[in-house]
Amino acid sequence: MIRKSIIVAVVLGLSWSMAISFLPESMVTGQTTWGENLIAAQNYLFGDVSKNDMVIVGSSLSENLLVREISGHKVHNLGLSGQGPLDGLNVVLAADRLPGYVLVEMNVIMEAPNEQFEQVLLASSTNWVRKYVPALRQRYQPVGVFKGLVSDRSTADPTSQSGELLEDRPVNQLSLETKIKDYASPVPKTEIQAVLKELQARVQWLEERGTEVVFYEIPIHPQLCAAPKAVAIRTGFKEVFLPAKYTYIDQPDCSSFGTTDGHHLGQKSTARYSVWLERTLNDFLF
Repeated sequence: MIRKSIIVAVVLGLSWSMAISFLPESMVTGQTTWGENLIAAQNYLFGDVSKNDMVIVGSSLSENLLVREISGHKVHNLGLSGQGPLDGLNVVLAADRLPGYVLVEMNVIMEAPNEQFEQVLLASSTNWVRKYVPALRQRYQPVGVFKGLVSDRSTADPTSQSGELLEDRPVNQLSLETKIKDYASPVPKTEIQAVLKELQARVQWLEERGTEVVFYEIPIHPQLCAAPKAVAIRTGFKEVFLPAKYTYIDQPDCSSFGTTDGHHLGQKSTARYSVWLERTLNDFLF
């Protein structure tokens, strides 16, 4: 009986491993924000990363950017919803291979690293198995796969060129007012310096191994762009990471983009900013 159960389990496991190999790469199988973040991180950890590649590390503001390739450089997106750039950097540092460029989002740098996320993703005793058995990864959980197949969810670029067919929905006024109050006070310099020192250690580690780090700031609602909190973070960055040494992709005119809540760009604005960012990075780096 036990032998029969083992044989059935092995057959089912092999069958599932074969089945998932035919799934489209663009299919969305995440069931929760946590799961989607794990999928993005595992895709990077166990995927093909070369010295020619670029990686975006950031928050949910960067999660939906449509930059896939810049002048032949493949772009990996580690914009993690509800988390920040330090979490994405921890993933990059833990991978077997390092990219040529890391793009660090500045907007939500004050978000502390998620220790539980790091423990589950990087300190798991089964991580070595997931590397060689894709069926055990978060992306291939049966419920998520079946849900993705039924709903036909896809991460494929939904735009045509700069997003002329898309629209930005009106901003949520309650969310915007909450953020205006939050941004009205600057972050204490000591807090900014402490976070940026953590970032600096990671940046230095990457630079010593030949990876170039670039900082970028996503446009947000015009009433927030020059608010005390945004200015304090921006100033802190440029005091720790001198512009003479590091490449900065500054915010474009915030009034040219629409947000859904003061922070997150609408669909059309995300598409437009993605095109702008790709062109700007190309001009700055290549």
